[in-house]
Amino acid sequence: MTYKKKLIQFVKIKNLIITTISYVTYADEGDIDDIKSWSEKVCKEIYEFMIEYFNHNSDDYFGYSIYIVTCPWCIYYRHIKHNKDCNRCSYGKRNGICNSSGSIYKRLLCAEAFSSLTKDKYKKIMDVIEK
Repeated sequence: MTYKKKLIQFVKIKNLIITTISYVTYADEGDIDDIKSWSEKVCKEIYEFMIEYFNHNSDDYFGYSIYIVTCPWCIYYRHIKHNKDCNRCSYGKRNGICNSSGSIYKRLLCAEAFSSLTKDKYKKIMDVIEK
Protein backbone atom coordinates (compact mmCIF):
# COMPACT_ATOMS: atom_id res chain seq x y z
CA MET A 1 0.00 0.00 0.00
CA THR A 2 1.34 3.46 -0.83
CA TYR A 3 1.98 6.03 1.88
CA LYS A 4 -0.72 8.19 0.37
CA LYS A 5 -3.23 5.36 0.78
CA LYS A 6 -1.99 4.71 4.32
CA LEU A 7 -2.41 8.36 5.21
CA ILE A 8 -5.90 8.46 3.74
CA GLN A 9 -6.79 5.29 5.62
CA PHE A 10 -5.50 6.89 8.84
CA VAL A 11 -7.68 9.98 8.31
CA LYS A 12 -10.73 7.86 7.48
CA ILE A 13 -10.34 5.71 10.61
CA LYS A 14 -9.75 8.80 12.76
CA ASN A 15 -12.83 10.40 11.20
CA LEU A 16 -14.95 7.33 11.95
CA ILE A 17 -13.91 7.34 15.61
CA ILE A 18 -14.44 11.08 16.00
CA THR A 19 -17.77 11.12 14.18
CA THR A 20 -19.06 8.27 16.34
CA ILE A 21 -18.23 10.22 19.50
CA SER A 22 -19.19 13.74 18.44
CA TYR A 23 -21.42 13.49 15.35
CA VAL A 24 -19.08 16.12 13.85
CA THR A 25 -17.17 15.22 10.71
CA TYR A 26 -13.43 15.63 11.16
CA ALA A 27 -12.54 15.05 7.50
CA ASP A 28 -14.77 14.92 4.44
CA GLU A 29 -14.16 14.07 0.79
CA GLY A 30 -12.68 17.51 0.16
CA ASP A 31 -10.09 16.80 2.84
CA ILE A 32 -9.37 13.37 1.36
CA ASP A 33 -9.03 14.93 -2.10
CA ASP A 34 -6.56 17.39 -0.62
CA ILE A 35 -4.36 14.53 0.62
CA LYS A 36 -4.69 12.85 -2.79
CA SER A 37 -3.14 15.97 -4.33
CA TRP A 38 0.00 15.62 -2.17
CA SER A 39 3.02 13.82 -3.53
CA GLU A 40 3.89 10.31 -2.38
CA LYS A 41 7.09 11.77 -0.90
CA VAL A 42 5.14 14.24 1.26
CA CYS A 43 2.70 11.52 2.37
CA LYS A 44 5.63 9.29 3.31
CA GLU A 45 7.22 12.07 5.38
CA ILE A 46 3.94 12.76 7.20
CA TYR A 47 3.21 9.09 7.83
CA GLU A 48 6.73 8.36 9.06
CA PHE A 49 6.64 11.45 11.30
CA MET A 50 3.51 10.08 12.97
CA ILE A 51 5.05 6.60 13.34
CA GLU A 52 8.14 8.15 14.95
CA TYR A 53 5.91 10.01 17.41
CA PHE A 54 3.92 6.89 18.28
CA ASN A 55 7.18 5.05 18.99
CA HIS A 56 8.63 7.95 20.99
CA ASN A 57 8.58 7.66 24.79
CA SER A 58 7.34 11.17 25.48
CA ASP A 59 4.04 12.79 24.53
CA ASP A 60 5.94 15.97 23.67
CA TYR A 61 7.51 15.53 20.26
CA PHE A 62 9.48 18.37 18.63
CA GLY A 63 7.51 20.59 21.03
CA TYR A 64 4.27 19.58 19.28
CA SER A 65 1.15 18.38 21.07
CA ILE A 66 -0.62 15.10 20.26
CA TYR A 67 -3.19 17.12 18.29
CA ILE A 68 -0.53 18.43 15.93
CA VAL A 69 1.45 15.20 15.47
CA THR A 70 -1.71 13.27 14.60
CA CYS A 71 -2.99 15.82 12.08
CA PRO A 72 -1.59 15.35 8.56
CA TRP A 73 -2.22 19.01 7.74
CA CYS A 74 -0.41 20.31 10.83
CA ILE A 75 2.56 18.09 10.07
CA TYR A 76 2.55 19.17 6.44
CA TYR A 77 2.43 22.91 7.13
CA ARG A 78 4.41 23.10 10.39
CA HIS A 79 7.02 20.38 10.09
CA ILE A 80 7.54 19.89 6.36
CA LYS A 81 6.86 23.39 5.04
CA HIS A 82 8.12 25.04 8.27
CA ASN A 83 5.19 27.44 8.16
CA LYS A 84 3.34 28.16 11.40
CA ASP A 85 0.82 30.44 9.69
CA CYS A 86 -2.39 28.44 10.04
CA ASN A 87 -4.11 30.81 7.59
CA ARG A 88 -2.25 28.99 4.80
CA CYS A 89 -3.48 25.55 5.88
CA SER A 90 -5.76 23.96 3.30
CA TYR A 91 -7.69 22.06 6.01
CA GLY A 92 -8.23 25.36 7.86
CA LYS A 93 -9.44 27.06 4.70
CA ARG A 94 -12.12 24.39 4.29
CA ASN A 95 -13.02 23.75 7.93
CA GLY A 96 -12.09 26.96 9.74
CA ILE A 97 -8.70 27.80 11.19
CA CYS A 98 -8.37 25.54 14.22
CA ASN A 99 -8.08 28.32 16.82
CA SER A 100 -11.04 30.23 15.41
CA SER A 101 -14.42 29.98 17.08
CA GLY A 102 -16.77 27.82 15.05
CA SER A 103 -13.99 25.82 13.41
CA ILE A 104 -14.41 22.06 13.13
CA TYR A 105 -11.44 21.60 15.48
CA LYS A 106 -13.00 23.84 18.18
CA ARG A 107 -16.31 22.01 17.81
CA LEU A 108 -14.53 18.68 18.19
CA LEU A 109 -12.68 19.90 21.29
CA CYS A 110 -15.94 21.07 22.86
CA ALA A 111 -17.52 17.69 22.11
CA GLU A 112 -14.47 15.94 23.65
CA ALA A 113 -14.17 14.02 20.40
CA PHE A 114 -10.45 13.44 20.87
CA SER A 115 -10.80 12.00 24.38
CA SER A 116 -10.53 8.36 23.32
CA LEU A 117 -7.72 9.02 20.84
CA THR A 118 -4.76 8.31 23.07
CA LYS A 119 -1.29 7.54 21.85
CA ASP A 120 -2.01 3.82 22.37
CA LYS A 121 -5.22 4.08 20.34
CA TYR A 122 -3.32 5.76 17.52
CA LYS A 123 -0.74 2.96 17.63
CA LYS A 124 -3.56 0.43 17.20
CA ILE A 125 -4.90 2.39 14.25
CA MET A 126 -1.46 2.26 12.63
CA ASP A 127 -1.23 -1.49 13.33
CA VAL A 128 -4.53 -1.99 11.46
CA ILE A 129 -3.26 0.05 8.52
CA GLU A 130 -0.01 -1.89 8.38
CA LYS A 131 -1.79 -5.28 8.15
